[in-house]
Amino acid sequence: TVACSAGAYRTTLHPYKLVFQMKTRVELSECPEISRFGLSLSTIAEIRALPAEYDHLVDVVGLLTGVSREREYLRDSRVTKMIVIELTDHTGKCECALFGDYVGQFLEMVGKKTDYMPVVIVQFAKVKLFRDEVSIQNVINTTRLLVDPPIAEAVGFKDRLASHGINAATSIVVLGPRVRPSMEEDFLHSYPIITISGLNSLTSDGVFVVSATIIGVVADEDWWYPACKCHKSVSPDSSAYYCGRCVKHVFQMIPRFRVKLRVTDGGGDGVFVVFDGDMQYLLGDQCATLVARAAVIFTPLDQRAKPVIIDPALYSVNKSDVFWVTERRSVPTAYKLFTGSVWMMLSHQFVEYILWGWDNLPRIVLMYYANFLSSPEGYFHTVICNAEEFRNTTVNHDLHFISWDNPPKQHPHYLTAEHYQSMVESNAPFGRKFGRNEPLLDKIDT
Repeated sequence: TVACSAGAYRTTLHPYKLVFQMKTRVELSECPEISRFGLSLSTIAEIRALPAEYDHLVDVVGLLTGVSREREYLRDSRVTKMIVIELTDHTGKCECALFGDYVGQFLEMVGKKTDYMPVVIVQFAKVKLFRDEVSIQNVINTTRLLVDPPIAEAVGFKDRLASHGINAATSIVVLGPRVRPSMEEDFLHSYPIITISGLNSLTSDGVFVVSATIIGVVADEDWWYPACKCHKSVSPDSSAYYCGRCVKHVFQMIPRFRVKLRVTDGGGDGVFVVFDGDMQYLLGDQCATLVARAAVIFTPLDQRAKPVIIDPALYSVNKSDVFWVTERRSVPTAYKLFTGSVWMMLSHQFVEYILWGWDNLPRIVLMYYANFLSSPEGYFHTVICNAEEFRNTTVNHDLHFISWDNPPKQHPHYLTAEHYQSMVESNAPFGRKFGRNEPLLDKIDT
């Protein structure tokens, strides 16, 4: 299928792209007339003249004239490796930031080539702005790195170095630490500042900085949307979801933030729509996590039973969020659903029943709860309250002292010394939550 090329990570200047379908056949075809790598090289001067919001990925060849020391930093709550390399050609110098697996890949390719400057080709790099200087960086799962490759582009570049007065027979320079820009340097300094009233009078699109106060959330509006892996919203279709950008059906949707906030700057009011990355930064939590918690906290039990969820932990070693399927099921009629605390004490006889299940109820309920959100809050409760032998042996208390808001919020209070007397009077043998190194724990021990 031929479609219009769009987006911020286009690999070619061509206005159209090919979209492979399920029935598309691809066959290997090699000949000297077909370029193996399909490079479209730009000089460093051409790259430095590009705008910061350039939508296309670039290819560049240069001499490796500098490498920073490997560093680590937190990105989306994960430790990510990073190095910065300096590339030089006859038109100038340019920095290239490498992240994640590209760091190890690059260092392995360079190896012990430190007594001379190797030729490096970076294909499909993203143009970025750093302190008013244009640089490039890798794009995860897209960028290709080549070091001293035996191809015409690299050999020709190396042959032309002497004519440009560039000496490659020197050691690679270790670059000093690249100070990460503050938010002011990276964003506020890069775009014009404007008021909300000024925004209302604009006649064209643009990127601006607005200083305002959040005064509320727009009521009765959805705060998240189901999305494909490409971040485009998807719509339910049969037993799957359809993504218009990928032009295909997908079977896993990812919840992403889309929150409408009411803001004011004193001279005007407005509604700003905050999307996934920025909202995750403000809240410190992923949208999928909050959606799952909201479903548990605010949804009645009979409604929580109808959606079907898939937990990748049942089949994958990599941790990831659960996802929903479009089909819904009815509430069970063969047994009644019950819910309660995740903390419980089970008798020896009941555990034997769970394991042996002479009437098969434990196994039937287990299969049902395999696709149930927060199943520890319902599995044991449902089995014991539906088993005639055990239904009258329950005590409706989890033996925990927990301090909640009224009405309860998502998380309870951290227990401190001010809760001590209430804890004693509750006669509960357990309690939560306690902060790390909380003095109350020492008082309990004494």
